Amino acid sequence: MKIPAVIAAAALGLFGLAKAQTAYVDVPSCHWAVAAINMVSAGDKVTPAQNASTAQNAVRQVFEGIQCGDAAWAGKFIVDAPNSFASLVSSKPVRGFQMTFGRTSVSGDNASVVVNLTLTLASGVQKRTATLNLSSDAKAAWRVNYASLAALNLAVFPK
Repeated sequence: MKIPAVIAAAALGLFGLAKAQTAYVDVPSCHWAVAAINMVSAGDKVTPAQNASTAQNAVRQVFEGIQCGDAAWAGKFIVDAPNSFASLVSSKPVRGFQMTFGRTSVSGDNASVVVNLTLTLASGVQKRTATLNLSSDAKAAWRVNYASLAALNLAVFPK
């Protein structure tokens, strides 16, 4: 049984524990994400942190999109991709991938991520280790420089 947020907040308020209230009955007022949830529900812009973790996540999302055959998703995390990239991704050339990250450095609007990548393709398994370059766009989101992806010499990134 879910307790409405108003009742929960009132009950917590009796004990001096209420912090903030949300409009959602499944988010307790003491939840760590209440402030962010309230910002999003109010229409405020939430800017992601520019750190090593978010840079690595952008790299991962490129490959998640490719694996799903979703060029639009992968393209959100790439800058300067050629038109041929979208048609190749839609053919779903990647059946799976594994990656680990090495040294990641962030300096202002630029980052570099060392990635150890294993791709499973219809033609077999390919392994690569490379440094990928990223930059943040006007929305403060990391995007992988396509030229650094093409340097992997994989068929999924035509030059």
